[in-house]
Amino acid sequence: MTKFIMYAPFFIFVLYMPVVHIASMEMMIALGVIALTFIPKISKQLHKPERVKRKAKAALYTSLGLVLVPLAMYTISELEGIDVAAFSLASHILLIFLFGNFVFGIPTSLIADWVTVRAGKFRVLLALLIHLAFGFISHLFLHDYVIFAVISSIVFFVVDEILRKREKPNQQTEMSTVQI
Repeated sequence: MTKFIMYAPFFIFVLYMPVVHIASMEMMIALGVIALTFIPKISKQLHKPERVKRKAKAALYTSLGLVLVPLAMYTISELEGIDVAAFSLASHILLIFLFGNFVFGIPTSLIADWVTVRAGKFRVLLALLIHLAFGFISHLFLHDYVIFAVISSIVFFVVDEILRKREKPNQQTEMSTVQI
């Protein structure tokens, strides 16, 4: 099941590319980096069931949070309730965030975990930098909308670290020592 969570969005996207004619060089480079997570030797280290489930939860919570929090703030500020247009826009944005977080965010986070496994006390900082780097790499194909990818990568990182900390309640993690 965990492999399905990883493979399905990626291959649906690859199959969808010819339909919408988005086969730019930048997109191919980004997909090539993501495809590295499917190499069998790397895949065995990255796709551990508990890790993939945690990443899927982080992607879902990030997408919901990035859509529902602003929608709730808008609804409260208007005091008239939610209108159909705002709900329709929010549902479309939710699908875009879900797609981005599952296709690009989960493999990025798995790569960050793999790279930072021996980083020691710098693991959290290095993982954050990797998430930010991949968020900025999306500038190659998102152009003016890169800020949304960067915000999403930061929120994804924070949510994943919170879930990681909850996964090991008896052990103190690096995230608990970070002062905000």
